[in-house]
Amino acid sequence: MVDTTAPVLTVPADVSVEANAVMSTVAIGNATATDIFAVTITSDAPATYALGTTVVTWTATDANGNATSGTQNVTVVDTTAPVLTVPADVSVEANAVMSTVAIGNATATDIFAVTITSDAPATYALGTTVVTWTATDANGNATSGTQNVTVVDTTAPVLSVPADVSVEANGVLSTVAIGTATATDIFGATVTNDAPATYPVGTTVVTYTAVDGNGLTTIGTQNVTVVDTTAPTVTAQLVPVLVGDDEHENQAKKGLFQVVFTATDIADPNPVLTATLNGATVTNGQIVKLEQSKKAKVENEHGKLEIQGLSFTLSVSATDASGNVGTASAAFAFPSHKDDDHGIHRGNDKEDKHADSGNHKSEGKAKVEQKDDKKSESKSSSKDDDKKSKKH
Repeated sequence: MVDTTAPVLTVPADVSVEANAVMSTVAIGNATATDIFAVTITSDAPATYALGTTVVTWTATDANGNATSGTQNVTVVDTTAPVLTVPADVSVEANAVMSTVAIGNATATDIFAVTITSDAPATYALGTTVVTWTATDANGNATSGTQNVTVVDTTAPVLSVPADVSVEANGVLSTVAIGTATATDIFGATVTNDAPATYPVGTTVVTYTAVDGNGLTTIGTQNVTVVDTTAPTVTAQLVPVLVGDDEHENQAKKGLFQVVFTATDIADPNPVLTATLNGATVTNGQIVKLEQSKKAKVENEHGKLEIQGLSFTLSVSATDASGNVGTASAAFAFPSHKDDDHGIHRGNDKEDKHADSGNHKSEGKAKVEQKDDKKSESKSSSKDDDKKSKKH
């Protein structure tokens, strides 16, 4: 009796699995066989499987050497993308128009080798740049992730204003060289100010504003001080008033003079003027009568000022708005000889507010007596009149 019948072999179904390692372990199952006689089943299945399809051959052999073979396809695939971890979002202060930023590095894990790339630029503009990271494994599976890189500008310009300035007035409104402010900023800066064209006496605060390209602002101030320490320039004259044709004769006889004085000031167009003639207050343009007498007397008769004395001094002072005082004086004495120039001396003094305004002294001290329209005289004048009455 012979046995020529091979076993009936049943191999496991084909298997397709996801890779679990570079060389994957796979449960491929077991083949079965039936035969009258005892059967031994073998296969060439490896312990682990590479990516792709491995053909496993199964063989069933009975006790009489009859054999049957069959195959099973074991397929290992990689459809799993890498696990990608991107750096955290970054927000930094601008360090240039295009800023350098340390954004960190992405990481990725995968069974197979992974390459990580990004589209990160070398420098970053103001605002938010989205960086895309991509991890690709050796089998072409890829994962992408994004990172926000934000560059902000919160730094205001650095503003340098000119030093405070103090100058002497050169007009009612003075011109002043105040200098120029400067500003620095990554994004450039524009500097403006509210400086007037001219400055009054006192302190004017000039405000400078620097604005950068992103609207950030820095403000600084400068004190511009104009001082007035210059006293007014004053002139004083006693101008003879001619009555007839003979200037010398009429002036000497009549003694009529016009009071003339002026004052100019750099910073004050209208300084306060005061003027006295032998102690009596006079006004500019006023006509006064001077009479030669050893007795000093001042009379106001019917609105006309008459002064008696041996010498006469017109004293004028001008005070500007800053308190500076300028003075001038003019003196007159009746001539001892007919060919004298009428004894007129015109003066012009200028001083600051701390100076003594009495720059000229009269040749004789006149005693001032005021008299109203009724020709009332001072007490000393009345005494003189009483003496005259007693003599009569």
